[in-house]
Amino acid sequence: MSEMISVASGFQYSVNIGYDLHNEDKLKNFIPTQSALRLLEEILASTSVTSTERARILIGAYGKGKSHIVLTILSILLRKDLALFEKLLPKIEEDPKLAQYIHNYYSDLSHHFPFARGLTGG
Repeated sequence: MSEMISVASGFQYSVNIGYDLHNEDKLKNFIPTQSALRLLEEILASTSVTSTERARILIGAYGKGKSHIVLTILSILLRKDLALFEKLLPKIEEDPKLAQYIHNYYSDLSHHFPFARGLTGG
């Protein structure tokens, strides 16, 4: 049976935020869309002391990458090594404003620990 059925190259298994928080492969393989980059920018902007819009609700069809983007953003908010974001970094570098947000966030250690509710949910 395994000779007849195979997993396509580039296929990514599902992401569970709670279980995959320390899975570096999930971060390395995140391929950002334009909407994911906008969300990342909005969330980094919301870490400003003067920001009043900090809550987000993500709505999308099953398999669209909601958990993967949340895992990636949460990892950035936790200041994981930027080298882990292999496919995301080139896209960040193409956007000077987003690159500056990332630089500022990583430089300013006064930000608090991020809170994500329901980490083991689907």
